[in-house]
Amino acid sequence: MSLIRSLFNYCFIILQSGTQNIRAEMQKMQNRVLRIIKYFPLKTSIKTIHKELRIDLTDDRANKLFLNLSPQGKAMK
Repeated sequence: MSLIRSLFNYCFIILQSGTQNIRAEMQKMQNRVLRIIKYFPLKTSIKTIHKELRIDLTDDRANKLFLNLSPQGKAMK
């Protein structure tokens, strides 16, 4: 899990500049991987999976990383 997250953290700028379609596909892929890794039943909601694993949605994670690196985000802290 930590290996995947670290790779994602390096590519978040690309995701921020990508289309909504690319981001939606990344979220779907993350959801499939989490279901497989942790054996969640198919009927388990995405919100429940992310809440139980304490993992942000891809858009939320990319936004947090972007705000941490941008001058405006640092000024808001």
